[in-house]
Amino acid sequence: MENQVVYSNKAIQQLELIYDCLIKNWGLAVLQNFEKELKEKEKLLEKNPNKGYKNSKHSKYRKTIVGKHYILVYAFSKNIVSIVRIKHSSQNK
Repeated sequence: MENQVVYSNKAIQQLELIYDCLIKNWGLAVLQNFEKELKEKEKLLEKNPNKGYKNSKHSKYRKTIVGKHYILVYAFSKNIVSIVRIKHSSQNK
C-alpha cells in the first residue's frame, strides 16, 4: 500500500505565500517549475517516506529539499506523510 501525502493548514498557508512570491518576483515559468518539483517530491515521499533526513537524533520530523531554495518538514506515521511546514532555505527556524 502506498503512503498518502497530506498538508497541515500551516503548510498550505506557507505554500500559498510561496506561490505568490514566485509569481510576483520570478514569473509563471518559475512557479510552474516549482509546482512540478513539488509534485515529484510528493511522489518520492509516497514511495519512500524515510528518504528525508532527520531534524535531530530524537526528532520525529524529517526534512527534504524542493528545488534549490525550499525545505519540506514532515512526519511519517501509519502510511501518512504529514507535511507540517514549507520554508525557504534561508530561514533559520
